[in-house]
Amino acid sequence: MLKKLWKAGLIIMLISMSSLGAEKTFNDYVLKQIKTYPTDGSYTYEWSNYPGVTQDLVYQGITLVKGDPRHRSYCSGITFEVFFISYMNYVKANGLPDSIGNLSFAQVEFFRRAWYGTSGDRKTIKTALEAWGLGCEINDWEKVRPGDFVQIWRHSGSGHTVIFLEWLKNTSNEIVGIKYWSSNYGLGPSEAQEYFGLTGKSIIKEQTYCLRVIEPKDWWEKNG
Repeated sequence: MLKKLWKAGLIIMLISMSSLGAEKTFNDYVLKQIKTYPTDGSYTYEWSNYPGVTQDLVYQGITLVKGDPRHRSYCSGITFEVFFISYMNYVKANGLPDSIGNLSFAQVEFFRRAWYGTSGDRKTIKTALEAWGLGCEINDWEKVRPGDFVQIWRHSGSGHTVIFLEWLKNTSNEIVGIKYWSSNYGLGPSEAQEYFGLTGKSIIKEQTYCLRVIEPKDWWEKNG
């Protein structure tokens, strides 16, 4: 009987250790955060001049952007919101300084505007993450992981900032599209998929930028 109890306790302990160790990368925090958004229609998409976030984002005790009381969002806003919350949750859980890199409040606001592409820059999140040394582009698309950030542009002229879930491939195992999460037109925060092509609403492959956020632990080891 004692032997059985010991084995049961060991199994429970191993399962607990496995669960604790599973959430260890920044991408894990991103994927966990996107699951917190309801899909019952209470959170909706709307493009406007407001910041496009669903909740207040507070940095160093000061409100960076106010959340929309009706939980409306758009792609740049919701992906920045997910990045921001995930980063702050990561550093808190790992005993790191309560900041994004070592950015001041003013710098985070400049970073946010670059993320949104307010200057007309089409590389948006690529410019933001690389300019402040917080992330880098992934040129080998086979190495893109769920939880990475992607900026896409379509032949129609429209763009979308999204969080990568998986590549869509044809029978020859070639990448032909992308499955992602973002605040999507008509749906709000949700999953969607699109395909690369040459015309219309299809995605321009050459103007698709895949970015990975540098692990905050690694950032502080290098820059702290």
